[in-house]
Amino acid sequence: GGPVSLSHMAVRRPVLTTVLITVFLVLGITSYSRLVVDLFPKVEFPFVTVTTIYPGAGPEEVESQVTKKLEDAVSTLADIRRLDSINREGLSLLIIEFELKVDQDLAAIDVKEKVEGVLNELPDAVEKPQVAKFDIEALPIMSLALTGPQSPRDLYEIADKRIRDDLSRASGVASVTIVGGQEREIEVLLDPTRLAAYGLDAGQVTAAIAHANLSVPAGRIKRTESELTLRVLGEFTDVNELRRLPVNLPSSNRTVRVADLGTVRDAAKEARTYAQAGGRNAVALHVQKRSDANTVETADAIRERVRAMNARLPEGMQLEIIRDNSTFIHQAVHDVLINILLGMLFTTVLLYLFLHSLNTTLVAAVAMPTSLIATFMLIDFGGFTINVMSLLGLGVSIGVLVTNAVVILESISRRIRDEGEDPVTAAIKGTDKVAIAVGASALTNVVVFTPIAFMGGIVGQFFIQFGLTVVFATLFSLLVSFTLTPMLASKLLKSRRDEEAAAAARRERQSIFSRLGTPFHLLADAWDRGYRKVESAYARSLRWSVGHRGRTTFAVLLVFAASLFLFRFIGGEFVPHSDDGYMSVSAKLPAGSTLERTRGVMEEIQGIILREVPEVESTLLTVGGENLGVEDGEVTVRLVPLSRRTRGIQQIINELRPKLAGIPAADIVVQVSTGFGNEQDIIADVIGPDIATVRALADSLRSRMTRIPGLVDLDVSAKPGKPEIVFRPNRDEMAERFFSLARVGGELRNLYEGVVASVYREKGEEYDIRVRLNETDRSRLSTLDRVRLAGMDGQVPLRSLGRFDRRRGVAEITRKNKERMVSVTANISSGSLVEKIKAIQGQVQDMNLPPGYRVEYSGQFERLGETYSQIFRALILAIVLTYLVLAAILESFVHPFTIMFTLPLGLVGVALALFFSGVTINIMSLMAIVMLVGIVVNNAILILDYASQLRARGVHAREAILQAGPRRLRPIVMTTLAIVAGILPQAM
Repeated sequence: GGPVSLSHMAVRRPVLTTVLITVFLVLGITSYSRLVVDLFPKVEFPFVTVTTIYPGAGPEEVESQVTKKLEDAVSTLADIRRLDSINREGLSLLIIEFELKVDQDLAAIDVKEKVEGVLNELPDAVEKPQVAKFDIEALPIMSLALTGPQSPRDLYEIADKRIRDDLSRASGVASVTIVGGQEREIEVLLDPTRLAAYGLDAGQVTAAIAHANLSVPAGRIKRTESELTLRVLGEFTDVNELRRLPVNLPSSNRTVRVADLGTVRDAAKEARTYAQAGGRNAVALHVQKRSDANTVETADAIRERVRAMNARLPEGMQLEIIRDNSTFIHQAVHDVLINILLGMLFTTVLLYLFLHSLNTTLVAAVAMPTSLIATFMLIDFGGFTINVMSLLGLGVSIGVLVTNAVVILESISRRIRDEGEDPVTAAIKGTDKVAIAVGASALTNVVVFTPIAFMGGIVGQFFIQFGLTVVFATLFSLLVSFTLTPMLASKLLKSRRDEEAAAAARRERQSIFSRLGTPFHLLADAWDRGYRKVESAYARSLRWSVGHRGRTTFAVLLVFAASLFLFRFIGGEFVPHSDDGYMSVSAKLPAGSTLERTRGVMEEIQGIILREVPEVESTLLTVGGENLGVEDGEVTVRLVPLSRRTRGIQQIINELRPKLAGIPAADIVVQVSTGFGNEQDIIADVIGPDIATVRALADSLRSRMTRIPGLVDLDVSAKPGKPEIVFRPNRDEMAERFFSLARVGGELRNLYEGVVASVYREKGEEYDIRVRLNETDRSRLSTLDRVRLAGMDGQVPLRSLGRFDRRRGVAEITRKNKERMVSVTANISSGSLVEKIKAIQGQVQDMNLPPGYRVEYSGQFERLGETYSQIFRALILAIVLTYLVLAAILESFVHPFTIMFTLPLGLVGVALALFFSGVTINIMSLMAIVMLVGIVVNNAILILDYASQLRARGVHAREAILQAGPRRLRPIVMTTLAIVAGILPQAM
């Protein structure tokens, strides 16, 4: 009764209907103007990290003395899904992943409490663990390069003191990280021979500088009517003052100046990072946004500041944007919007061919944008953004939006044409006739997309806006179909008598030539002749099928079984590959490689890229950086837009890999650079109790994986550590001479790593004063024989307190759920993820793993399994809800089964489409299969609804089906093709 009453009101009160729809449109446009643009909906990952610094400790010490104790403490918390740890030299990093239902803020508080409970069990030298919430959106959204003829020190100075501060003030920016250049530093480079001659060690020099470079507030001097501040001002005013600083000699009352102990210079810190842009030395700046900030708005603010800064930079210096994630967001959103408009255009043209009436087509065409614009009102109310998923929901809805209007219009037009009713009566009765079918079709879409919106897991967070957007659009389309569509039809359509009169008048006005027909009339006549043939063929095939039900059923089952067989040849992956024009080539050299060696290898790689890839627009070369060593390098490549390329990014990558294979002693990985963290396609984790066995098994698995075609960039996470020289103390000798191990370690650290004794202030800026050996002596092993420590009875050679040994350390120890783990990683050059995992599983079975050892798959494959589970649940729920809705609307428990028998047959088209197009089963194609539940049943609803009306008049079931099929074929073909026309631009 509701829809019928609504349509009656709309036709009888057109002004009220117009006002109502206008209000919806105004609210929708207003809401659209307020919506924020982003690439994806905000996804929350309940990760908490615990970072602990243990200076000087090796990975084994970090693991046993820090990581295991922290793991035992936090593992007692509830709802922990995964507990990973990374142990490096002087660093312990715990990554705790909780179930998605857990509040990240509360989880961080719980972890902090557990960590504080074991602080007393950690070694004294360990710094207090830092607990933080991990934010996946903290990855850089923009990378810039500062280039110019200036020195690396001057480039860094401007980048650090001017550009970083300016960018940090931009709206939405959280931090700016600098890679490359050289930071200014005042260096005191000691000569070990001079130190020995004066009876000093490095620690004494460092202490002298620290105590001499001070500014101490001493209080106030009060007078009768005023007071004065008393201060000891002893900070260095220039570098020469540091050179002249006297240092007391322990063996006498004499002093020696710092300049007499070595060299004091205003220089730069030892470079541990390097950057190059376009072949020129550069400083790279990586900008991270706040977790609550919008990528597009933040990037816009940064671009404005970059334009302003370029106008103020010294001559020859330029700040260039190398990577901008917002560009891809703009392109993606723009493409989807254009596809939506194209879908509406194609749908309108298709309806025109069927209806042959401009007025009728106009009614259907108006229904689409009206429903879409009004949907933005609920999108805004739901707190959504304009992103690829919400816009994809609108794009998918185009065919659904016009479906309801087409069915109603076809019913109204048929009554005008066949029954001779006036437009107003036809609008009311025609809408009444199909109200149940239209309502059932719309509600089935609602109950299909609602489970999609409320799926669990990460996939659920991505698709909530997609599913609810389709639900919102469907509800508005239902409202528009029962109000605006019949109202416009009653006003714009003409009665049969008026149409005949108008046609006769036109014929009288036309010349003899125009009577031959316009091109459109010729096309329309040809279209109608073709459709009548299809309709006639369908009627014959329907009559045969009803008469030969056994053969028909067998044929259908045979086709269905054949389609299921095709799925064996269709690959699977988590998400389909995209091409946003960025790729990265990363290289890892053996541990112990120098910055200069890594730089040389990366420049060789960059040269090959520029020579072999003509589509390159710009490159950014970096060595080292945050959480990276000097043996790690990367070249980020920006390609020209896809419209100017003849090759896709995957083809470029596959053709580039063999060109880079000849570079020796470097593990090279070439892959698409997503800007959201570069993860390799396959991650196989070998887990077990003994690390030596785990590494051996991982090496064996990597060797076996090389036999699998299509796997490239194979690597093992366990790498040999740097060559080390370790001091093994003679504790008895040290105790006899009153030396502690801390004193020995501190002196060596002072000599080689260097200690920041104080800071030098100039023009409001601070620069470190670092004390250590000069570069020549630091690079000689023989210097260790000359190291002396000042003791109670004179200087003591370090060699007399212990011995030096050589060994190769462990670079890194990783753990998964408190067990030792080594990961084997690879990328896929051809084939699909599921296909390659099956091949790897076969190799693992042939390895006959020892008891207690296993291989687990993380990364994309792990997420794919979760996705399959969540989407399968959504599919089952959608089918159940669809049945319940149909049973309620049709008031029958049997007819819904009749309708839903069409569901499995939708897989026939799915299998053929995926097989011949080469598209894999992924998160998007799986979602499309769930959508088919709502689309496929609509056709059956139309036929069954009309057949039920005929049965109510006493027509036999067989005859009712034979009449209902051809009668409803036209709206079925129209709506199905409308859905195809609406979605096709997005598929292309």
